[in-house]
Amino acid sequence: SPYADEILIAQLKELALDYRLDGAWVDGECWGAYVDYSPWAVRAYGKTPPRPEDPEYEDYRNFCRQGFFDYVTHYVEQVKAVAPAFEITSNWIFSGYMSDALCVPVDYLSGDYSCSNAPVSGRRHGRFFAARGMTWDLMSWGQHAIPLAWETRNRTTKSANQYKQEAATIVALGGGYQFFNIAYCHGGYIQRWALPIWEETAKFCRERQNCHGAKPWSNIAVMVPNQTSEHRLDRLFQNNTPGMNAFNRWIDALCESGFSPNVFFESELDRTDLS
Repeated sequence: SPYADEILIAQLKELALDYRLDGAWVDGECWGAYVDYSPWAVRAYGKTPPRPEDPEYEDYRNFCRQGFFDYVTHYVEQVKAVAPAFEITSNWIFSGYMSDALCVPVDYLSGDYSCSNAPVSGRRHGRFFAARGMTWDLMSWGQHAIPLAWETRNRTTKSANQYKQEAATIVALGGGYQFFNIAYCHGGYIQRWALPIWEETAKFCRERQNCHGAKPWSNIAVMVPNQTSEHRLDRLFQNNTPGMNAFNRWIDALCESGFSPNVFFESELDRTDLS
């Protein structure tokens, strides 16, 4: 659609050139991408697109996946042409949700993970990012949210020990750690009572900053196969599917059994150290 050219790219250029921000973390991308039957997609495909029951449906999903790669590449290149130092990532690109080989020129990898069961979620996702050989970070939710994180205002800021436990799982794998917290009212209100908690968390991370970019040691490996998204035919990439959930349980089982598991992607065997 015209969205990238008419809205997104113009706004990113404004942020980079007029407001001189360092970069952008673009949310709602690969994990929210569905098979596209819009007029623009149908016109680009050149014929009537198949439906899930049709034999060519997987070909059309691949066409839509390529459309996503082209979209991200386009807005990154357009912004970089006028602001080369502006760093851009697309949320969860080339994570465990996306087993494809690196093919989009983002500057770093990042994602925001579960606000509940967070240390386990962080140690899973961190291993996927660490396997890519790029700069990466993970962002935790700084608050618990019950019952569903994105559908409630019933939230509680976490304690310093919780923040530090979550940060440790990321820092130990060579990644950067960040968190966000929700404001409990409107109008730019600052939660002054929480600042000492966040200060303690920052101090904990800064004391371990020399771990950033380190390559994690492992004594066992788990391979991410190329084809991972057949369980959700409406989605383009792997998000909350039985296959992904089973893969995560393997990582959990190995960690709980005293192993240090890393993952590697079948799509990148040619640049993977298999020793």
